[in-house]
Amino acid sequence: MISVPTWVLTGIVAVCARAVMSPYQKQLLADASESEVLFVRDTVALGLFLPVIGWTALQYGFTGTPRSTVAMVLTGVLNVIGAFMIFAALSREDASVIIPLTSLSPIITSLVEPVLRDTSITPFVIAGAVLSAFGAAIVNSEQNTLQSVLHGSDTTAVVLAVSVNFIFGITSTLDGIATATINPVYVSAIIVLFVGIGSAGRLWRAGVVHEASQRRQLLALYRGDKGVLGVLQFGGLAATLFTFGAAPSATQASILFRASIILVVIISSIGLKEGHLRRRAVGAVLIALGVGLGVSGWVINFASRGIFITTARAFSMSPAHGHRIGTPESPNATTLLLLGSGELGKEVIFAAQQLGLETVAVDRYEHAPAMQAAHRSYTVDMTDATAVRRIVQQEEPAVIIPEIEAIATDELERLEEQGYDVAPTAQATRLTMDRQWIREFTAEEVGVATSEYAFADDHDTYREAVADIGIPVVVKPTMSSSGKGQSTVRESKEINDGWETARAGSRSDTGRVIIEELVEFDSEFTLLTVRHNDGTTFCPPVGHTQQNGDYRTSWQPHPLTSEQLATAQRMAREVTDGLGGHGIFGIEFFVQDGDVIFSELSPRPHDTGLVTLVSQRVSQFDLHLRAILGLPVPEVAVERPGASAAVVVDESLTRPAFTGVDEAVSVSEVDMRLFGKPEAYAGRRMGAAVATAADIDTARKRASEAVDCIGVIDDKA
Repeated sequence: MISVPTWVLTGIVAVCARAVMSPYQKQLLADASESEVLFVRDTVALGLFLPVIGWTALQYGFTGTPRSTVAMVLTGVLNVIGAFMIFAALSREDASVIIPLTSLSPIITSLVEPVLRDTSITPFVIAGAVLSAFGAAIVNSEQNTLQSVLHGSDTTAVVLAVSVNFIFGITSTLDGIATATINPVYVSAIIVLFVGIGSAGRLWRAGVVHEASQRRQLLALYRGDKGVLGVLQFGGLAATLFTFGAAPSATQASILFRASIILVVIISSIGLKEGHLRRRAVGAVLIALGVGLGVSGWVINFASRGIFITTARAFSMSPAHGHRIGTPESPNATTLLLLGSGELGKEVIFAAQQLGLETVAVDRYEHAPAMQAAHRSYTVDMTDATAVRRIVQQEEPAVIIPEIEAIATDELERLEEQGYDVAPTAQATRLTMDRQWIREFTAEEVGVATSEYAFADDHDTYREAVADIGIPVVVKPTMSSSGKGQSTVRESKEINDGWETARAGSRSDTGRVIIEELVEFDSEFTLLTVRHNDGTTFCPPVGHTQQNGDYRTSWQPHPLTSEQLATAQRMAREVTDGLGGHGIFGIEFFVQDGDVIFSELSPRPHDTGLVTLVSQRVSQFDLHLRAILGLPVPEVAVERPGASAAVVVDESLTRPAFTGVDEAVSVSEVDMRLFGKPEAYAGRRMGAAVATAADIDTARKRASEAVDCIGVIDDKA
């Protein structure tokens, strides 16, 4: 079933307000200036928007990147400048050129947006904007020819009109950038605030509000025709602002307005003479052709989400999806799209479905664990930007959750800029998959303690780095996960093997490796860190063991001194604040001679955190969903000490099957998680046991005992 998105509905409201207003505007303005009507509109807007923004702040809070916040303020400032330029143009002797030249706005928007938002605008879109602009110019002109577009001899008025359109082309795009991480209500409110101040300033400078009698005259404007017109203008303005803010792109919103303006043409043509009707009919046809070209351009290159086929969501980028959750597999569903469908993703799916979310799982291979539980699934190469965009456009998710590193992260950033919500953020996903960026950011920008490290792109540089740091070292690809490509070089004869292993295990084509000092640590632990609407919450530390960089066992709580815990929490807060977004981060640390040293981080649930399924009342997966949806996040404590242990195979299996499950679940306070992976290879995790007990040691023994009961065989016959 096709549903209509909120930004389309508000666009229709904006056009209807203009359509209702257009036949009567000239009559209503007979005894009042445009400035007076705009003053009514702006003050009504301020009176309504200030309470709305206050309510929105209480309900949703304020979140936004510095870039989005700057874009929001610039949008307001430029709108004021544009308004002043319009008044300057209208004050010229020959201002008839202003109205037809306002049709340039869609052309400017289509040209500006690719520059500011890195979107793909095809020649079809540009041609459609030009054609419909000519149509609008004919509709608004006094004559029946295209020459009327250049009617008038006042060069200054022409320059002002073109400049105004250029400014509004920029502001409509900035509006969209701002709402990438800011609620559209905030963006609309800041514009109205700036414009309202500008309107009051114009009247003040004109001396209109200096005398008591003049102020009484202004108050009288609210009662009667001028007040009606002002309110109608406000309705159109508010709906227009929200449309450009919530739409996937400014150009797409512009196409919608051009399509809907035909309604204005029809209504405002009532009672006109035959010559004017002919002119308006020609203009309407040109607008329709231009809209057709524009829509074709978007469809051809998949550069938009479509005007008519999308799901309704009002505040797409606010962490407040949980404020209203729809019904799965229905038009109002709140959809979660999971990119990567391993065992951790499967638990995210379970948590999401308990909250009534519709779930879609994506991975590079069929029958991945999370696919077995989701409502729908897709099998694609997730590094293929076109494939990722196609699925996102088809599903229209409320939130996209990357679960692995091997994703087209640049495309995620473009999708996020166009209004999609990526958790925690697309930038965090891109940056944290790169070990080089993580190390440079944490060590050099944040200043947390790390082991000595170096990077190498070629074999000679690699050998020099190993010599400088000194054996033993740990060698890893800069982009990989779950220990893939990681090895420890303890002797000179292993140096070449370390290089080859890292290159083979890389998830990128850069071939770059990181060489780290081997930390002879006393212990290692994960601090699960949750960023949410109300701040940052930390789970009790999770101790763990690894083999070749991959998790094998974990337990919670891990014993730390109060000073060590405070140091780890400070580092975690500084690093995650630098990344931004909402959700859970798994941050790994070493403890060496009492000092806490940063190791790695992941912007998603962590494999060592499987223990939280039994040790915490609210698991890491539930916390992740709560933070993303904007639901309250409680203080987290260990309800009962817990532990986990991984079921790992040591050979390739075509069709895995498990034995000894009955014995494993007979161990006291043990639950089993068999991941359901369709095939196995040596070293692959196929399941995990989670256990609780009165103390950590007993819980660890129970988890290990349960794993020892499990056998994994090949049922390929």
